[in-house]
Amino acid sequence: MRRTTQPKVYEPPVKSEVEEYDIQETGSGKLTSRRGLYNASFAIRMFGISQLGLTQQQTALAFGISVKTVELWLQKYPEFREAYEKGKDIHDHSVQKSLLQRALGYEYPETRTVEGVDSIGRPYKYTTTTTKHVVADTTAIIFWLKNRHKEDWADVKHTQHSGSVAMGASDILKLGTLSEADLAMVERIAIAQLASQ
Repeated sequence: MRRTTQPKVYEPPVKSEVEEYDIQETGSGKLTSRRGLYNASFAIRMFGISQLGLTQQQTALAFGISVKTVELWLQKYPEFREAYEKGKDIHDHSVQKSLLQRALGYEYPETRTVEGVDSIGRPYKYTTTTTKHVVADTTAIIFWLKNRHKEDWADVKHTQHSGSVAMGASDILKLGTLSEADLAMVERIAIAQLASQ
């Protein structure tokens, strides 16, 4: 019997600036390590990946490394961090643009093609384009205002008082000086406050 062997495929060596180890935990609780090589071309790849709005865990999966290695590369390589931040900014900008568009409302063209057969049996086909209007979304408006103008649109407003209040013996309410109507009103207020406790 003759054995056939697969020919070896030549793979050029990857040149890297530094070699690091990516330590991962296996299912059995043991730690394994494999080389995680940084390559300068990863910055270009990171720019594209970060535009998708992925989390660091998803980014690590896309590179085939751990989250700790992604964090290490972000700290060590300025071009990698810059690509990450610029890509993230593009993604954030498109989300902001969509939120603003939804908050203000917008119009878009809708094209419909109608096909059929008329009463005599002749086929017909025509296209209509109409302008559709999407009304402003109040939830998007509230979200935008609460985040862009917190001081005016926050749910909770904090008021700070300064100064002091002093009461002397002459400021105490003297029940004997009140009329019957005023006494009845004070009694109703006191009963309402006790009931609410």
